[in-house]
Amino acid sequence: MKERSMKTPVLVLVLVLVLAEVHADPFETFKKKHIFEKPENELNCTKFMKTDNLQEKKCRQDKHVIITTKPDEVKNICKDGTKGSHDHYTSKEKFTVIHCHLIKSDKDKDVNSCKYEKEHEEDDNITVKCDNGEPVHLDEEHEKHEEHEEHEKHEKH
Repeated sequence: MKERSMKTPVLVLVLVLVLAEVHADPFETFKKKHIFEKPENELNCTKFMKTDNLQEKKCRQDKHVIITTKPDEVKNICKDGTKGSHDHYTSKEKFTVIHCHLIKSDKDKDVNSCKYEKEHEEDDNITVKCDNGEPVHLDEEHEKHEEHEEHEKHEKH
């Protein structure tokens, strides 16, 4: 009987945690993944990515884009940005964008083995997908497209 009574609280706790994850605020998730609010401090890509990696239980993608600004500035893109297709909006102003990339990981081992470094930093317009007036996804494909165009422009000269 005692064993059964211990399983019930554990099961309830697991259900609460699962439901909390499912109902997480999409903008809060976006902020954790893409916004660095302390531009006066140097961004450490490894430290920034660690929070997200711990949630995922693995090293995140090889490349990751981080915006150094206040969350409300990014939120305003959904209101004031240039509307594209599928609820995507592009900022009219440029943001400082930092590109981090994965330099080391022991994928089968501890998530703390993930190491990232800053690849480059630039001021650029950003494109976000908005839901209910809030950014929920950073369009990194737009970023890659911009990088490709810039690379082609330099090769022609």
